[in-house]
Amino acid sequence: MDLVLGIVSGLLGYAVGYGVAQQNAMPDFRPPAPADLARVEADLRTQLRSIDPQTPGSFERATVLLRRVNEQASNYGPWMDPRPAGADLGPPVGLLDLQAELLETARVAALAAGARRVVITSSVTGGGIDVQAIFGDPISPEERMPVPTSDVD
Repeated sequence: MDLVLGIVSGLLGYAVGYGVAQQNAMPDFRPPAPADLARVEADLRTQLRSIDPQTPGSFERATVLLRRVNEQASNYGPWMDPRPAGADLGPPVGLLDLQAELLETARVAALAAGARRVVITSSVTGGGIDVQAIFGDPISPEERMPVPTSDVD
């Protein structure tokens, strides 16, 4: 009887452990459907076209929309073949075009709002691009753009 109870408890323990391991395993990811990508691109383009860089608040709207495009590019990037043939895997070209248009819109909007400097940064691993505008007077002489000098006569 002890032998049977030991075998049954061992099998139960193994079954519970196997079930927990399967539950914690990563799910199978399916690539997003191309129709979803077309819908997302159309929605983001519509929002981009509604931004007038000369109006107040357009820089903020452009940066928020840029973050949404970055998020979509990271979602679609590993799954979708790029549109140009022969290129490496990456985000679809339509989302990359949207990123470029939004960067220019944000840059123009920041300059129209009086920004003294616009900084664009990129995350190589995540594919995200961010834009930052600096407003106001320089705080110190070091913050001003350096003038190139040469030590050679």
